Amino acid sequence: WVTVAGAEAAAAPAGQPAAGAGALPADTCGRVVYGGEGTPDRLLVSDLPLRGGPNLPTRQMSQAVAFVLRERGFRAGRFTIGYQSCDDSTTQSGIFDAAKCAANAKAFAANAKVIGVVGPYNSACALQQIPIANTAPGGGLAMISPTNADVGLTRAGPMSPEGGLRALYPTGRRNYARLHPTEGAQGAADAQLARSLGARRVFVLSDGGYGESMAAQFRRAARPLGLTIAGARRWNPAARSYAGLAFAVAAARPDAVFVSGLLDTNGGEVIRALRARLAPGVRLISMDGLLPVSKLFAAAGDAARGVYLSVGGLLAPQLGPEGRNFVSNFAATQPDGSVHRHSVLAAAAAATLLDAVAGSDATRAGVTRRMLATQPRRGILGRFALDANGDIDPSVITIVRARRGGGSDAVESTDGAAFVRVLRPPRDLLR
Repeated sequence: WVTVAGAEAAAAPAGQPAAGAGALPADTCGRVVYGGEGTPDRLLVSDLPLRGGPNLPTRQMSQAVAFVLRERGFRAGRFTIGYQSCDDSTTQSGIFDAAKCAANAKAFAANAKVIGVVGPYNSACALQQIPIANTAPGGGLAMISPTNADVGLTRAGPMSPEGGLRALYPTGRRNYARLHPTEGAQGAADAQLARSLGARRVFVLSDGGYGESMAAQFRRAARPLGLTIAGARRWNPAARSYAGLAFAVAAARPDAVFVSGLLDTNGGEVIRALRARLAPGVRLISMDGLLPVSKLFAAAGDAARGVYLSVGGLLAPQLGPEGRNFVSNFAATQPDGSVHRHSVLAAAAAATLLDAVAGSDATRAGVTRRMLATQPRRGILGRFALDANGDIDPSVITIVRARRGGGSDAVESTDGAAFVRVLRPPRDLLR
């Protein structure tokens, strides 16, 4: 028997399934969770891929949303709130399905009780859902994602199609926000990092896919920071060897190399080839696509040691008192006591929506206006606001440095890395 202070309260169920609460269909969502009397006035839903296996934190994220509601007594101001956790994945893929994303959004829009959406998890799913929610009856349905990073969801970016924002928001009004910094903010922060490490000449490598947006923003931020781009190349994810690429990079004599891509597109093998060719003093900088650290070491071997990695948002130890308190209390409800960074963001998204409901008339239009008008205040993520585009302000990027392998293989886990610093790229670097 082990005693844990406060465990009985913290580990209690988030709430009881509520019958007859105007629920969304069972083939889309779980049962309504509600701890008040009667049936809730409004419903909050989350939209996440729940079939991705134990390495994906989405089930814990839905638990974090329910935890926040329970802590608030299933209330937002004078309104009672129920919660449904909805799945946008399929058994076959284990990840989001575009058709299911669209179908879920239509179901949310059609149910008048649904007042806000925490999600989606994937930016490509958001592309399907935002236009549907934007034209939902009642003035548009509020959406706030904990994890979307695609720049083009809120503003024109280097990879955005022409007219993309008009297609996303057909009414001309915004209804979407996010608490995760954009890929553009992360790329700008990586350029800041290179400058702070004393680099003057930087070579930029990208995988032609996921890494393109961050690589483009890195190059854009380089000039005002006094950095010279020594060269820029894309690597071929299907290549058998990257020795030739590493030779070309070394010939440009950079002080640092920014590697922007995924482990799945051979980012680890690129790191291995670079370290074998470059001088020991050349810094290797990368981003969340090369996480988790355990898999980076598995792919790159000892060459992974010392690589700098950027992560959107704060890690648990860097959170303020409100955030650390949430992590401590919520951890007591988890079997292994660990709390994923994305679960903290999901909890903050739920809290932001509940605050918007409490400060409005609980109509869809009223909640959306209030959410997008969020002003600087202290909460789970510390002091933040939402800007006119729906992006979190300030954009906070955490820098870690890979030290060892063999840690957690959860998505974007930094287990095995040492904290370096927190960066907040200024607005002029994000244009």
